[in-house]
Amino acid sequence: MLQKNATVHFSEGGDEMASKRQGTILFYGFIGLGACFFCAMLFAVAYYGNRVERKVRASAASAAYNNPSPAYILTADELYAEYQQNQLAAAAKYEGKIVVVSGAIASIREDITGTPYLLLSIKDMLIGGVQCYFKKENKYRLMNLSKSQQVRIRGRVGSMTIGYIGIKDCQLQSTDNH
Repeated sequence: MLQKNATVHFSEGGDEMASKRQGTILFYGFIGLGACFFCAMLFAVAYYGNRVERKVRASAASAAYNNPSPAYILTADELYAEYQQNQLAAAAKYEGKIVVVSGAIASIREDITGTPYLLLSIKDMLIGGVQCYFKKENKYRLMNLSKSQQVRIRGRVGSMTIGYIGIKDCQLQSTDNH
């Protein structure tokens, strides 16, 4: 047992050993911090580099969509007739392609999500047609159109569902100013 006023003496080698341990701990600590910093930099470059690359690709795709020549220019009647003759062949030919389609407006509406669309009439058909979907911000432009008016619309062909061919991302190119 230690006495009340006893002093404990450490040898000088113990101080040297503690100093070496501190130096080793600091050395490995800096290596660990350096490794963490390096990993963080790799992650940042990979993450932000991909974001920039994605933005560049997205803007290039957007430019390609906004400016390409249409793959086909035809009437709503011609487009519908091809789907009626052979839906599989017409889908392979048109789906995903940009077209300019013209025809008479059968109705001007919006779907349950509030997306405005025009239904182009098909000669001698009571049910079915070409539905041209516009962005919501174009709704007010469509308010100036009327039934039976001739229009020319540019958009990307979707699929045919229950007798209706969907064309999305439409842009009104011209009207007969009825």
